[in-house]
Amino acid sequence: MRDGAESRSERLTRWVPPIGAVGVAIGAALPWAASGRRYLSGYDLAGVARTFGLADRGGLRWAVTAWLAVPLLAALAVALTVLGARRAALVPAALVAVAGLGVTIWVVKEAKGSAYLGTVVTFASAVLGHAGLLVGAMRTMRVRKRI
Repeated sequence: MRDGAESRSERLTRWVPPIGAVGVAIGAALPWAASGRRYLSGYDLAGVARTFGLADRGGLRWAVTAWLAVPLLAALAVALTVLGARRAALVPAALVAVAGLGVTIWVVKEAKGSAYLGTVVTFASAVLGHAGLLVGAMRTMRVRKRI
C-alpha cells in the first residue's frame, strides 16, 4: 500500500459510525407503536411526550430534545466524514448511537417487550454505530503505540 493511501478496512472504519447514525435516524422514522389504526414513529412518540407534558422532568426533557435532533446530528456526522474531519464526525455519531440505544431500550421496556420495525432498525443501527466507534478507538490507540 502507498504512503498516505487508505486501506479498505480504514475506509470502512471511518464510515461505520456515520452509517449507524443515519440508520438510527431512518429507524426513528419507521413505526414504533400503534394507536388505533395509525402507526407512530419514534419522532411522533417524542412529540406526543412533549405535547402531553410527559417529558417535563429533567432527564426526559433532555432525551426528547436530543431525540428530535437525531436527523441533524446524523447529517452532521456524514458531512464531517465527507469533509475529512474524521474525529469531529465521531462526536455527533456517538451522540446518535447513545440516544438510539437509550431511547429504544426505554420504549421497548415501557411497551412490555413489543417491538415494531422502527425499534428494531434503530437498535441495530445504534449497535453498529457503537461497534464502529469502538473499532475506530482501538485503531487509533494501535496507531499511537506505533509512533
